[in-house]
Amino acid sequence: MLFIVKRFSKGKMVSDIADVQPGKVEVKDSELYVDEIYVTNSLGTENARKLYSRTI
Repeated sequence: MLFIVKRFSKGKMVSDIADVQPGKVEVKDSELYVDEIYVTNSLGTENARKLYSRTI
């Protein structure tokens, strides 16, 4: 199993193993959604919100 994980993760990009498309990013309260799919709630802290707002 470790061999498989290393083989697919070493020097690869997400696009090598998945179809990647632009999506609509939304923040509702402290939750992050992409194309209305829940991703994370780690935007709850002020520091995380600052980091997220810089990347957009």
